[in-house]
Amino acid sequence: MAFEIKESDWKLVSKSSCLSNVGLLLIFLPAISLSAAGQAGRKPVPQAPQTTAAPGQPASAFVPDANRDEYQLVFSKVPESEKVSRPLKPWDRREDYKASFSDDLTHVGMRGYRLVSIALSPRFAIMKRAERQYEYAVVEIQSRRPMFPNDPKFELTYAPWAQKGFRVADYFVLSSSCDDAHEFTGDDSYRFPQIDCTYEGEMVLERQPNAEAPRNYKIVNARPTYSSKKLEPELAEQLNTARKTNLYPTHLITKFQLLTQSPTDSEEFTADQYQTEIVSSDVKKKVNELAQQGYRLILRPLEVAIMQRKKGATTAASYIWVSETKLEQELPKLQEQGAIYRMNNGCWTGRTQMTFEQPSVNAGKQREYKILGIELNELENGATQRLELMSGSINAMEEFRRLTNAGFEPRDFFACYLSDKKTQLSRVKLLLERVSK
Repeated sequence: MAFEIKESDWKLVSKSSCLSNVGLLLIFLPAISLSAAGQAGRKPVPQAPQTTAAPGQPASAFVPDANRDEYQLVFSKVPESEKVSRPLKPWDRREDYKASFSDDLTHVGMRGYRLVSIALSPRFAIMKRAERQYEYAVVEIQSRRPMFPNDPKFELTYAPWAQKGFRVADYFVLSSSCDDAHEFTGDDSYRFPQIDCTYEGEMVLERQPNAEAPRNYKIVNARPTYSSKKLEPELAEQLNTARKTNLYPTHLITKFQLLTQSPTDSEEFTADQYQTEIVSSDVKKKVNELAQQGYRLILRPLEVAIMQRKKGATTAASYIWVSETKLEQELPKLQEQGAIYRMNNGCWTGRTQMTFEQPSVNAGKQREYKILGIELNELENGATQRLELMSGSINAMEEFRRLTNAGFEPRDFFACYLSDKKTQLSRVKLLLERVSK
């Protein structure tokens, strides 16, 4: 069913209950001509390669609707079980496929849209018009092991998806911690300590329909050590080895694990043209020291930062980290300085750090930033539960339309809050950017 909002051509659409029972709502935003589609807050995900039909079978051609809207905002109801703390039981390893949200994203992706930015708590996504179809899966990974940190479940979980042609489009570390676990002997003494590690994360998987050729990947593992002088060269050596097999770094899993994936046909990547540095101590300080030598952050830092420069590049830069709580007051200064938004550490219930790059040379481009807040309320009507945009958020969506018509592009969600009470609102904020000469 569709509901008109005021006199504009915006619509709220609810999927049929036979497709989803989570109260999916889509906001269709009018078509806008933009110069580029950036992946919000992280390195852009390369376009997936064109697929070909099997010999003797006709190729399936997707013809997108040329008049479809430029953006769609997707949000899904979050089950009550996800609104409360779910501590892992000892040695418990369980997977919780986010099937409903995956279906919602795929429903839109199959109509010719691709993910730009995603928030997991509450479940929000913004998708941009594309020329191909995309399928998605949001997969939760939880694990625990009594040894030095390396997440044992990531590869076990991802491997079957990779066999089906899915690549990791994004990965969020929700928690990763290790503590000393002392065993009490009963005579007022303790046995030697063990390391008790727990992990929780979510990966967002993407593929084109029928592109079921297995995806090439490798998880680079360094031997656990407290010494950065041992960790950094070992990770760098293994990363260089992976590059020789045409695999490039895309996501940090833990401090000692790095996911590398094969580039796609739309990304130009030659391993021997790049130099890599890995930082595992005094991260912010050393990141800026390397940035002065021409290196740039390529991944969302996680205790370890991966930096890369093209051989011969020496243009200096620096990095600025801004808390989401101070972003609005800092934006005017960042704009004046010509700072470039690059990434954040993931939109979830923790505090987000927004990462900006400060170039030393003005490239002649001016950047402007805007922030829009969006709020959701849960409504009950008998046995039916659904989500609804608050009236102020509808106004924000009208402002979104005005800004995108003026050349602003959505970059990233941040400042996310999932309410566990029906009397409070769930919310997210959206950062938009306009680049002009």
